[in-house]
Parts: sequence; structure tokens; C-alpha cells
Amino acid sequence: MLYNKQTYHAEKLLVEWCRTGNPVELNVTRQDGLKQYRRLFRNNIHNTLVQSFPIAFEVLTEDEWSQLIDDFFATGKVTDGRVWLMAGNFYEFVVVNEYAAIFNKPWLDDLLLFEWVEIEVHTMNDIPKEHFLTSGDLFNDIIEINPEYRLITLEYPVHLYAAEKTVEKKGSYFLLVYRHPENFKVKFSNLHPLAVVVFEKIRLERKSLKQIIDEMDALQETPIDDTQKLELQSFVKQMLEEKAFLGFKSYYKN
Repeated sequence: MLYNKQTYHAEKLLVEWCRTGNPVELNVTRQDGLKQYRRLFRNNIHNTLVQSFPIAFEVLTEDEWSQLIDDFFATGKVTDGRVWLMAGNFYEFVVVNEYAAIFNKPWLDDLLLFEWVEIEVHTMNDIPKEHFLTSGDLFNDIIEINPEYRLITLEYPVHLYAAEKTVEKKGSYFLLVYRHPENFKVKFSNLHPLAVVVFEKIRLERKSLKQIIDEMDALQETPIDDTQKLELQSFVKQMLEEKAFLGFKSYYKN
């Protein structure tokens, strides 16, 4: 049954009060009861976001955290009914409204992204995996990548140091975040720029490490030396051991 206009208007006023705390005219028997609605809703938002961003909650001042919660509660948008995905909307809200500059904490956006992407990867839908072999040649065979991952770029290495100590370490940092296919735990791996290039070529171009290195040698004025080649082989081996790479391409026979 559709609400009448009076009921709809009353619900809008109640929502407005809960979100902002601004005075409203509602025909209720107990005006003081309205405060309980606002307190309960805000506490739910607060507790959910504390669980989602425990590091940010620790490093921000109490006033800064409360401002973020109040502002997000009042004007932020939640685009999905699944409560754990609210963290993504909160992260976007903080970035768009430039709270990093307001609080003079330039690392804030990266810290929230770092914490949000863990939730995103942990809760992402299962992605079908290609059939793969568990043994093969690191250098010559094509690698099958674990598709349940995110590769993000950070300006501040909040994944390596305490957030406050990253101000003087601004640069380009590459973080691979993936879900272990057996225990489903979220794993993190800091990647060197050359490793990122190799990772992306394996993923997008389906080439072996040898093919990638040969191609890079042909394009660069300074070829990849033996030390770098060993480092790249070590990188592929490590990714296989840690299940960021699943195995080797399987060739079906008729």
C-alpha cells in the first residue's frame, strides 16, 4: 500500500533529523525519543566504519574522526544495501570532499584506500579461474594469474610505514592485493615498477617471462642485465609460492 503524503513527509523529516540533527517539526508523543533514533543510527554508522578503517580511526584525532562520521552521515550516499560496502562510499566521500587537505594529512586518501581495498578483495565475487598446471618452467612457460586481486598505486607508502611517517616518502608505490585461493585470506605484496610491468604483460598479453624480457630488451636502450633477470625470475617464483600466480598454462590436447 502506498504511503499518503502526510506519512511520506513525516518520514522525510525523521530521516533529516537522524542524519543532521537539525530541528524538525514532528507530531510525536515524545520529542526526546527522537534523540534515541539519531543516536542509534549514528552509532551503527560509526561502529561499521571503525571496523572497516581501524588504522584511520587510531591515527586521526577524535574530533577529526567525529567530523568525518557526522559529515558522511549527514550528506554522504550509500549505494548498496550490503553494509560492509559502505566503506567504499565513505572512502570516496573523503576523497571528493578533500578532507586530506582540510586535516593537513596528505596520506589520508591512501590510508583509506589501503584499508578499503582489503574489504573489496575479501568480499569480491568469485572469479572463474583458468585450468592450470602446478609445475612448469618459470622462464619459458606462460603463467596463470590469480584473477581475484586489485593492483593499486599509492603516493604515500602507508602499507610499509606508520601513516604519519610517510609524508617525506612521497613517490609512486605499487601494491598488489589478492585473495588466497585456498584459505581466502587477503594478501599484500609491494611490487617494484619493473615487476608491475611484467605482471601486467603476463596478465594482458599472455606472454612468458622470456618473451617479456626479450621484448623489453628490444625496446630499451639499456638491456635488462643478468641481475635483473634473476630478480624477475625470483619475483615470479615468489608470486607462485604465495598464490598470486596460480601455476602454468595448460595446453589441451585433442
